[in-house]
Amino acid sequence: ELVGSGPAWRVTLGRLFVDDHMGRDLPAGIVVARNKRTYTLLMTVGDIRELYSDACHYADSMGEWLEDDDTGYARSVIQAAARVVEALRKQVPDILV
Repeated sequence: ELVGSGPAWRVTLGRLFVDDHMGRDLPAGIVVARNKRTYTLLMTVGDIRELYSDACHYADSMGEWLEDDDTGYARSVIQAAARVVEALRKQVPDILV
């Protein structure tokens, strides 16, 4: 599909990490469908790589955030980030190279 002036990929991802990512005003594409647990997004290469980089950072490097996690929110976002990493590796592996 085309978005603006370039190609885009339709990707389905869990909402928790995507909401956190977009809540920090980072690009995540266009939400084209949603349900209780997931978004279907139309994403450019730049959107995919930005979200993947952010999710990898949270999944791999945010362990210290858990030390002050009284509510369980940090753990849930870190776990959600790991699921986004896995989903992107399955759905758009060629874009992540």
